[in-house]
Amino acid sequence: MLISHRIRSALAYRLSNRDEVQIHAGLHKTGSTSLQRSLALAGLLYPCRRTDFLESALYCAAINGAVKNHQVLSSEQLLGEMGDLYETARERIKFLERFDHKFRVIIYLRPHLEWHSSVLAQLIQQGSLGTADGYLEKNQSRSYFRWVELCQDLLRAKPPNTRLELRVASDTVSDFGLRIGVNLRKVPRTNVSLSPFGLVALQKLTEENFAANPVIRRSLRGFRTDSTGQFSLFSPHEQTLLKSMRGDWEAIAALVCDDARRTHEQLSSLYDLPEMPYAHNFFEKGDLDQAKRYVDDALSKTDFTQGAR
Repeated sequence: MLISHRIRSALAYRLSNRDEVQIHAGLHKTGSTSLQRSLALAGLLYPCRRTDFLESALYCAAINGAVKNHQVLSSEQLLGEMGDLYETARERIKFLERFDHKFRVIIYLRPHLEWHSSVLAQLIQQGSLGTADGYLEKNQSRSYFRWVELCQDLLRAKPPNTRLELRVASDTVSDFGLRIGVNLRKVPRTNVSLSPFGLVALQKLTEENFAANPVIRRSLRGFRTDSTGQFSLFSPHEQTLLKSMRGDWEAIAALVCDDARRTHEQLSSLYDLPEMPYAHNFFEKGDLDQAKRYVDDALSKTDFTQGAR
């Protein structure tokens, strides 16, 4: 069954994309991992690493490899790092002018609060940040804190051999499959983020040196999932600030693809939702004790230490 799925996908992809190389360039936290798993299942994902887009030679090798193998190049790193809000995005998209191929670059966007909440959770899980303290203050001054600035700069910087599609989707896998003419199968998620209380517990247990950060992170999967959607890693003031970016979200309506505007408009309602309680203010000693027991129980069942080294 898998072989036949790959054969059908390869044929459909070649028929639909004879004249263009298809590139998925994120953004981070917009369903990229799920999409890449589905592309890999279909045999359409060109394997690349995040470091492939830091050096010209590696970037060229990734592009040429995707062309040769008739596969999709998909990487959130192609436009840069989420931690600096894609400061080098203009230069990275202009790099495509060096090739004789024609490209279509597809980029997905999310509303500000949802996107920054996911990014913050990822940075905390990576150990890059402990809390939200200073996150917004630092990023507000960056060039692309406003999505419209990023979108306009990318559209201006794209070379003549490149089509750029800015998209908003509730289901990235299905949407991208439609764009490339392939019926992509969904693969169950395995990289679900920790809950808000799980992230607070991760920070506090890491500070106490309770165990290595990767060990704690893996052990806390499934901890206090009831806090998801009920608490935020941002304070109410920070949530209000991000929701005040609604005008920026509405400004990109004219820039996203026509068939994505309905979803874009629907997601505008997220800016009207009330602020959630700040997770750190409601995480108590009893929750921390529960987290310790949760980690101890996980460690007694599975040896995470070997993978953490």
